[in-house]
Amino acid sequence: MNKAQAMEQQEIHAVVLQEEDMNQAEIDNEDGDAIEYTEIASEVEDEDHLHKDGIDQELVEEEEEEEESTVELHQVPFEKHNQNFQANPMKAPVSTHVLDTTRGCPVSGLQVSLYKLIDGRWTYINEGVTNVNGKFASFVDRADFTPGRYKLHYDVDRYFDARKQDTMYPFIEVVFDCRTVTENYHIPILLSPYGYSTYRGS
Repeated sequence: MNKAQAMEQQEIHAVVLQEEDMNQAEIDNEDGDAIEYTEIASEVEDEDHLHKDGIDQELVEEEEEEEESTVELHQVPFEKHNQNFQANPMKAPVSTHVLDTTRGCPVSGLQVSLYKLIDGRWTYINEGVTNVNGKFASFVDRADFTPGRYKLHYDVDRYFDARKQDTMYPFIEVVFDCRTVTENYHIPILLSPYGYSTYRGS
């Protein structure tokens, strides 16, 4: 009986040892799987980082290319063309053009006088009447033209009286400097009963 009990205890102990070895093997396998899974996950993450880094690098290169192209667009040379006011022997040195903005047409028959400031006084030079196109240019010949300060006097009161229209300004005077004899000075007037504007034309 003792021998039989001893053998049974040995068999039970052997079975227990085998089960423990199997459990340990399973644990080892599980750990191994976990380690293997961890290595795979890290490889995937590395691939993701490489992919993202590649995309980021491509974006940086595209941005650099766009910046370079933008710089190239802004490097267009700018040349000043200041030839609009150069003297033309066929054109008068001083001219004017009057337009009625309320009617949208030229002002014809308007009397305009030219003066020059000499020794602190306005000296009369010449006068004329605008043509059907609202222009007049025969104030002074090129040979007699000299640099200085000039004034154009527009008698707009008569123009509006002839049309039986009230106006705030009985006359308009535009003072301008002629610095060289090699330029043409064209003075347009945009006229209305209660306002006007002027600028240097060509």
